[in-house]
Amino acid sequence: MSAGEVACPDGWRVIAHGAGFVEGPVAQGDAIDFVSVNRGTVWRAALDGSDFGVRVELGGGPNGATADAGGRLWVVQNGGRVMDTRSDVPARPGIQVVDDDGAAVELADLGLAAPNDCAFGPDARLWFTDPYGRLMPAPDGDPDRTGAHGRVWAYDPQDGGLELVATDLPHPNGLCFDASGERLYVTDTRMKAVLVIDVDAAGVRRPRTAAILPEGEPDGMAFDRDGRLWIAATSAEGLAVLAPSGEWDLVPLGPSFPTNVCFAGDGLATMVVTAARGGRVLVRDVGTPGLPLR
Repeated sequence: MSAGEVACPDGWRVIAHGAGFVEGPVAQGDAIDFVSVNRGTVWRAALDGSDFGVRVELGGGPNGATADAGGRLWVVQNGGRVMDTRSDVPARPGIQVVDDDGAAVELADLGLAAPNDCAFGPDARLWFTDPYGRLMPAPDGDPDRTGAHGRVWAYDPQDGGLELVATDLPHPNGLCFDASGERLYVTDTRMKAVLVIDVDAAGVRRPRTAAILPEGEPDGMAFDRDGRLWIAATSAEGLAVLAPSGEWDLVPLGPSFPTNVCFAGDGLATMVVTAARGGRVLVRDVGTPGLPLR
C-alpha cells in the first residue's frame, strides 16, 4: 500500500505507511517506535520521514508501548486476542521488553487478559489497561465480552509486584498521567468516557468520570503543556481535544481511524498519530508542546 492511497490531512506529514493496524507510538529521540497489532511487529520511523521499517517481531498482538528511563521499549501484548495476526510467533497476553539491540524479553506469566496500553507512573511502575479482548461481541463459543471485565494494573519492574488498581470496567483502553502525576486518565471505549483515577491511593480505586466524548470512541491519548487532553477518536476520524474548561474540539484527520497519539521531537513540539487506515503514522508541528508519556 502506498501513502497516496489514503489522503493525508492538510498540515500533516506521513512518516510511515502500509504497516498494518498501527498503535502505541513512542518518542525515541529523532525517531518513533510504534507497533502493528495485526502483524505482531514493532516498527521504527524517522521523524523526518526519511526511513521506516520493522525493528523486531514480537508475535501475537503488541498493542501499546512506552519507554523507560533507559530507552528500553515496554510493550503490552494482547496475545492475538484483539484481532487476527499475520505473525507465526506465539505470544501470550502479558508484557514484553525490547532492548536497544532489538532483543525482546517476555516477562513471567502474569495471568492477564489482553493488555492494551501502558505508561510509566511517577512511582516508576508500569501502569496499564487490561480489557477482556475484542471490543466487538465475542464469536460463538467464547466467553461473553460485552460485560464489565476490564481492569487497570500497576507493575513494579524492581520486584515483579502486580497491583490491581481498578476493575469492573467495560473496556479500559488508553491511559496517561496529568502534569502533577497524581491522576491517571483512562479512556473507556465502550462507555465513550474519559475516567480519572487518583494515584496516591492504595489498592483498588474507584474511577470517576471526567468527560464523555461528544463524537466517536476514545482510544489512546496524551496531554499538552496547557492541560489539553488530545484523544484519538477512532470512528470520528479525528482527534478529540478536551480543554481544561471542559470544552471539546475535534481536529479532523480525514479517513484515518486514529488509534493513539504522542508528542515527540525537539521540545516535544511534534504531534504523532497512529492511523490504522493505511497503516500510517502522521506527524505535524503544533503550537503547544506535549507532556512526555511517563
